[in-house]
Amino acid sequence: MIERRKFFRSNLAPEYAVLYDGLCALLDDKWQPYAGYRTVAQQNALYAQGRTTHGALVTNAEGLESAHCWGMASDWTIFDSDGHPKWLTKEDTLWDEYTTAIWKMGLKAGKDFGDIDHNEYLIHCKWKDYKQGDNK
Repeated sequence: MIERRKFFRSNLAPEYAVLYDGLCALLDDKWQPYAGYRTVAQQNALYAQGRTTHGALVTNAEGLESAHCWGMASDWTIFDSDGHPKWLTKEDTLWDEYTTAIWKMGLKAGKDFGDIDHNEYLIHCKWKDYKQGDNK
């Protein structure tokens, strides 16, 4: 399952990748990412789901409104020993392990805005206004 973590690290922005590595060190192997970098087209397709295409709503962020499109976010869940995801309910106390690790790394926890499995680089503007190297 270490390969899964390496795979999702491959397209992350350098400043987030360092924090992602720290998150990997803090979380035991049952925690694995299932999403990382997304193209604007991929993000827009997810945004359309449940709005203009079939399926349940997945995200409230279009294109560059998402930290995923900047390589500054990842989504995680528990995986079993066979490598299959276990989709926890939002109320499951296992999320406390994940959220604590996120906060220890100085990342923004999706729990704070209703997206429990998400974490992202902490910036001081909206992602649509973000310019790399100029977010302080």
